[in-house]
Amino acid sequence: MKKHTDQQNGTKFVIRERGKKRNITTNIMVDKTVNHLLCDEVLSPAISPFLIHDNGASQKSKGVAFSRKRLETHLHRYYREHESKEFLNEVLVGVLKIADKLELVINPKKTYIVKLSQTFKFLQLKYSLTETGRIIKRINPKAITRQRRKLKAYKRLLDNNRLTYNEIENIFKGWIAANYKNMSMQQITNMSQLYYNLFGRKVTWKNHGKLRYLMEHNLKTLD
Repeated sequence: MKKHTDQQNGTKFVIRERGKKRNITTNIMVDKTVNHLLCDEVLSPAISPFLIHDNGASQKSKGVAFSRKRLETHLHRYYREHESKEFLNEVLVGVLKIADKLELVINPKKTYIVKLSQTFKFLQLKYSLTETGRIIKRINPKAITRQRRKLKAYKRLLDNNRLTYNEIENIFKGWIAANYKNMSMQQITNMSQLYYNLFGRKVTWKNHGKLRYLMEHNLKTLD
């Protein structure tokens, strides 16, 4: 039986993400299965013993929450020990030398030394360390902007019968449940209001009473 071209080569399409054009080619299911087996049964067991504990990228029982927790641990440790700028410069030079030997490219826009009193970004959160050792973390405002654009795009897809309301609600619930603890009250209110204005409904929750209260506290409805 002759297979279709898209089944052999995958589907090709273009997306624009954060101002960058990306050419995407999807894998067919057979290729995805082979890749998963290769990673799970061969590459991960071979590489894992050599990874540091703080490496949470695609590691079992680790993830974004783990990586953020480890960052906070290191920030508290820094506050207690007070590491010097000279030492950090030595570390950076050493990292660059090792990367050069391994023919790895270090992006200077993402890898550099900053004062912890200044705000810096890590995994879509903005962090700062106060003089008292308190860690302040807030969601990156750009993430809010992206989500607002997505909600408006979801509304267009809903109007064109390409997404159902339940699908949209579940996507939004997942996003805000993962981020609301790092959002200001005003950000939560504004996002909730945009959702209501677009879809004419409040988000329904079976649990999450605190988040429901925060989202509906200042919500202006037609009720």
